[in-house]
Amino acid sequence: MEENTVETNAEEVAEVSPQEKEVVVHENIHRLKVGDKNVALIGTAHVSQESADLVKEVIDKEKPDSVCVELCENRYKSIKDKESWRNTDLVKVIKEKKALILIINFMLASFQKKMAKKLGVRPGQEMIQAIQSADEHDLNIEVIDRDVRTTLNRTWGYMGLKSKFNLFIGMIGWPALVGGLGLSATMFGKMFMPEVFTGKVFGICLAVCFGLIMFGSGKAEDESDEITKEKLEDMKKQDTLELLLAEMGESVPDIKKRLIDERDLYMVENIRHAPGENVIAIVGAGHVPGMIKNWETDINIAELDEAPKAGKMGSVLKWGIPAIIILVFVLGFIYGGEEKFKEMAWEWILANGICSAIGTMAAFGHPVSILTAFIAAPITSLNPTIGAGMVVGFVEAKLRKPKVEDFETLPEDFTTAKGWWRNKVTRILLVFLLSGFGSGIGTWLAIYLFSQ
Repeated sequence: MEENTVETNAEEVAEVSPQEKEVVVHENIHRLKVGDKNVALIGTAHVSQESADLVKEVIDKEKPDSVCVELCENRYKSIKDKESWRNTDLVKVIKEKKALILIINFMLASFQKKMAKKLGVRPGQEMIQAIQSADEHDLNIEVIDRDVRTTLNRTWGYMGLKSKFNLFIGMIGWPALVGGLGLSATMFGKMFMPEVFTGKVFGICLAVCFGLIMFGSGKAEDESDEITKEKLEDMKKQDTLELLLAEMGESVPDIKKRLIDERDLYMVENIRHAPGENVIAIVGAGHVPGMIKNWETDINIAELDEAPKAGKMGSVLKWGIPAIIILVFVLGFIYGGEEKFKEMAWEWILANGICSAIGTMAAFGHPVSILTAFIAAPITSLNPTIGAGMVVGFVEAKLRKPKVEDFETLPEDFTTAKGWWRNKVTRILLVFLLSGFGSGIGTWLAIYLFSQ
């Protein structure tokens, strides 16, 4: 490997830029070397106008051979083509089993938008500015970040069950979740147990459930008001992903490696191979310490692109639970006869179907989607290769195709719980999540009923 060095003294800047160009000196600019290549690593805040101004100043004055930006190819294309998000095919996303990745991506964008709302600047403005300035001077642009889908896939694949659940709760909030499920249960009770849910009792239940949903939405909006300019200093020290997870009150040492540390390595290696002798790299300031620390580290970028291998326990549960349930049915038939088998079959169908249908109702799914959940859940629960959420979400996406206005209001809607239920795009994703969640509960409920 070529010799890498880090320049820390402002007096040595002249050595870093052998060409007679004006060199900007700033506390957030770190001068590095790799062989004969001079690198100006700029640490930025993703919602700071000051960072965007600094990026413009450095590129305009130094006019490097290459401008490296903390973007992957897909995110770079979305910036260049501002209308690309309108072409999102949710049916295709669900069929390719990428709905959870899309949800997490929405959540990250939502957090950045809340950060920017009070500060009068677009999220990622400094990256947009870098691209614009590079285009103005006809400079080479290099995208150096790992594909966001790979990052989220590895993060999700290595995340524990508790962290996954907390991530979901952090997205919609406990009040909205409890209120949505409670509302569905109340309506279900009204249909099948009118003697219980009548008159004032029914009205009180509805009021409480709607109150929880609205409170959860209002709380999410209030939290965005707490974001002030004082938090910019924290943002300059941490990556947005770290701040997001910290906001949820979750300790995340188990996934920080995938979200932050691996991307530090990935970007270092790509900067090393950027064309030209003088390079400017723009990254979130939270990445700077890790990148400088690993500037002389040998890096295998192929390993950082590998998909996570399925854990043994996950495979055992994926195939083992359906196998055990089928075995229980067989034993029930052998030792209990046809009547016992029928009883167990109805318990399985009703537990899975009703719970999945309630989850779909909680997401305000289409009536056909609710019926689909009832029919599909008992079947998909015995099939390790497909889940109820995938089937029901596919049907919901077919029946309620999002309109242009749904995509236009999406940036605002996915910042509140109320918006998630109102917007057709996010509601499809909620149907996907909650129908599958209900089916999972139904499976364990059926197992409990078998034991009685």
